Amino acid sequence: MEIGSRIKEWRNHLGLSQAAFSAKTGIPLRTLKGYEAGSRQPGSDALAAFANTGVNINWLLTGQGKIAQTGDQHRELPTELERFEARFERLIEAVLLIDPDRREAVLMEMLSRVEDAARLSELERIIKQQKDD
Repeated sequence: MEIGSRIKEWRNHLGLSQAAFSAKTGIPLRTLKGYEAGSRQPGSDALAAFANTGVNINWLLTGQGKIAQTGDQHRELPTELERFEARFERLIEAVLLIDPDRREAVLMEMLSRVEDAARLSELERIIKQQKDD
């Protein structure tokens, strides 16, 4: 595996889109895409920016060791909310690629599914609570 693949793996580990990871690191999106594609190699500034996201630079450069920093250099991994926000951002990006004539129907279908899942979760919570009582 090359460094570009490991950059992508780390970005996915964080649950970030390329755009979100670009914003987080300050690396231009086009440059980041070049790193991930293997057509460009990151320099020291880019490696420092990656390190600030919590990746183990040894792993990033060589593929050896743990993916995340440990010990005194540990940076917290994204919280559940941050991962959710990153996924939601990717969802928005994908929805915007849909033909505008179909977009509304897709959004209504997604909303319907989310509402169904919320109702199901509430029913499961009620059933569990009744069993516990």
